[in-house]
Amino acid sequence: MTTSAHCKEKGNQIAWAESWPTVFALVAQRYYVANGVLDNEIMSVGDDKYTAYNRYDTDLAYANATLGEKLGEACEGTVMIALYALVNDVGLSHPSFWNATTRSTESGVTKAKTLSDFMQYYKTLVGATSEKYSDTCTILSGLNLAPKVTASGVFLSATPPSFSWVYTNGSAYFNSVSYQLRFYNQKRTLIVEFAKASGVALSSLEWDSIFNTLGSYFYLSVEVKESTGAIETQYSSEWKIFEKLLTINPTINPSDHYYEQMVFCSHTDPGEVYIKFATTGVKKLLLAGSWDIAMNVYNSSGYIESWGYAGSYGVTINVSSTTEVYKVVFIGYDEPARFIVLNSPDSSYYPQWFDTFPVNYTFYGGQTEMMQSAMLYPSVYGLYQMELTNFGTNGAVYIFSMNDPEKEFVCANLSHRGGNYLNAYEEYLLVFYAYKNAPAFSTTLKIVKV
Repeated sequence: MTTSAHCKEKGNQIAWAESWPTVFALVAQRYYVANGVLDNEIMSVGDDKYTAYNRYDTDLAYANATLGEKLGEACEGTVMIALYALVNDVGLSHPSFWNATTRSTESGVTKAKTLSDFMQYYKTLVGATSEKYSDTCTILSGLNLAPKVTASGVFLSATPPSFSWVYTNGSAYFNSVSYQLRFYNQKRTLIVEFAKASGVALSSLEWDSIFNTLGSYFYLSVEVKESTGAIETQYSSEWKIFEKLLTINPTINPSDHYYEQMVFCSHTDPGEVYIKFATTGVKKLLLAGSWDIAMNVYNSSGYIESWGYAGSYGVTINVSSTTEVYKVVFIGYDEPARFIVLNSPDSSYYPQWFDTFPVNYTFYGGQTEMMQSAMLYPSVYGLYQMELTNFGTNGAVYIFSMNDPEKEFVCANLSHRGGNYLNAYEEYLLVFYAYKNAPAFSTTLKIVKV
C-alpha cells in the first residue's frame, strides 16, 4: 500500500527532477551570453527569470524570494531558487555547477534524487567547513529549508547558555525529527557536536569545550534530520557567529592576579575579545608572543587607543563602570599571541628597556596592589641567572617571550636564585606584581648571564 510518506518522497524527487535541468538551462544561457555566443537582445535570455511557454514567469533571484516560494523541497520553485543561488549568490562557476549537478546523478557516485541528496554530495564536493558551504547553508535557512538560529550573539563564560532555533518547514509525513548542533572555532574547525532540542542548555563540560577553544568567537550550525523508515532528508542551517564575552576576575591572590588568553588573527580575519571588569580603576592591556600583531581598543563610545605592536607599553584604560564592555581587536598575520590584562598597573610608571647585563632593577610595592612591566633584550643565548632580594612572599615576576606565545617563566616568591635559558635578540616582557596588603618593600631584580 502506498503511504503518505512514500508520496512525500516521490514529490521531493519530482521537484528535483524538474528543477535542476531548468536551472541549468538558465545558468547555461548566462554563461553563453557572457562569452558572446548568445545574443542578450533575445527576450528573457540570460536574465534571472524562469519563463515557460505557458507564460509562467518567476524570478529565481534569492534576494527576491517571497514567502510563497519558501515551501520546502517538494516545491519546484523553492528548489530552483536554492540551486540558482549557488551560481548567483555563492559564486559557484558555471562549469562547477554543471559538474556538481550532473555528477551527483551519475550511477555509482551519489545519484541524487532529491535536493537533500544533492546537498550531501555538494557538501563533500566543496568541503563541509568551506565558506561556499556555509554561504549555501545561509541560503537554505533563508528559504526555510533549514533551521534558523535565533539565540543572541554574546555569551558570558560562567553559565552554560541555551541555544535556540526555529524550523518551520517540517513535513507532517515524517514521524521522526532530530537536531544536531555543530560548533566550529574561529578557524572553521569542528570543535564538538551534540544532539539537542531547541532551548536546552548545554552542560558545563559541553560549554567549556566550546568556550575554551582558540579564538574570540565561534560558529554554530544546526542540522535537521527528518525520517520515516528508510526515507530521510537533512539540511544544515546558517553558520551563526557568537562572540565571547570575557569577565576579568578581580580577586587578587598568588594564582589569580592578572588575566591572559591566547588570541589568533589573520590578515583577512581580525581576532576580537570582549571584556568587562568587575572592579573599576586603571587597567593595562599587553601583548606578548608576536611583534606582528597590533591591537585596537574600543568602548561603547568608540575607539579609545591602539598599540602598534606587542610590547611593555601596551594600552592603559581607566575603567569607571563595571557594566562597560570593551572590545579589543587584534590585527596581524596568521599567528597566535598572548593577550595579557594587568588589573592594577602603576599608571605613572614608564616602562624600562634592558639590553645590557648585568641588570639591577629596583621595584617598590606594598599596601596597594600594583603591577609594572619592562622589556628584556639579551644579545647572547645562554643561561641567565635571576635574583630577587627582600621579595619574600610580597609578589612575583613573570617573564613572557615576545616571539613565542607558548613560552612563559614564573619567578614567584623568590628570595633565592633561579635561572632560565634566554635566546639571543629575542624580546622578553617582564611583569612585576606586588600583592595587595603586603607591607611596604623594595626589591632589586638582578639578571646576570652565567
